[in-house]
Amino acid sequence: MVDPYQPHPDAPQPSGAYPPPAAAQPGFQPGYQPASAAQPGYQPAGAAQPGAQPGGAPQGYPVAPPPMPYAQAAYGDPRFVFDPAQGPDDLARPLYGAGFTVAVRRFFRQYATFTGRASRSEYWFAYLFMALVQFIPGVLMGIGWVMMIAGSVDSYYYDDPAWSALPGFGALVLGCVLFGVLGLAMLVPNLALCWRRLHDSNQPGPMYFLGCIPYVGGIILLVLMAMPSKPEGRRFDLPR
Repeated sequence: MVDPYQPHPDAPQPSGAYPPPAAAQPGFQPGYQPASAAQPGYQPAGAAQPGAQPGGAPQGYPVAPPPMPYAQAAYGDPRFVFDPAQGPDDLARPLYGAGFTVAVRRFFRQYATFTGRASRSEYWFAYLFMALVQFIPGVLMGIGWVMMIAGSVDSYYYDDPAWSALPGFGALVLGCVLFGVLGLAMLVPNLALCWRRLHDSNQPGPMYFLGCIPYVGGIILLVLMAMPSKPEGRRFDLPR
């Protein structure tokens, strides 16, 4: 009966292995046991063996390849690294794990930079900043609508003069103007940021315009912006 916990006697032995001699081989001894610390010929684990390769691996066993420099690494190689920014001021590379303040500062410093990459933290913190900025004119527009409706109701039911709705109209106009000005001011940097975020996931920047597809464009763009970083995106990097 073959012991399931022992190698099959007919299995090929890897090159460099040192199995005990079989009965048909010279030097066979019944009851063979590996050498222990108290026996002659004992060598501790990791000691150099005959035919060993550099690094202590027996002859015939693969040795882990050394890290490959950036200039020699090929796309898709497991040793290919993301090559992140060395600090907040390194704009030639993406800054992974950027905080809110740093992400906003990098957003404005790369106002119209469509080359390079942007990490997910850079994108989402900058997006949060833009949403907070646009919230202010949105509140003004909401207040203006409420005041206009209230003034119209007063003038209809209580014979108040029609100009009672003018404050609400003024707030509405101010909110619309601010919303338009801020939107135009952040149009180019927002587009550049989306472009770089696509590069970080190894996608070409023009895929941003998939967001223009009616009904589903916004969902497609959201998925593209949430894609994980890929080291192959370094082909879009700026030179240091």
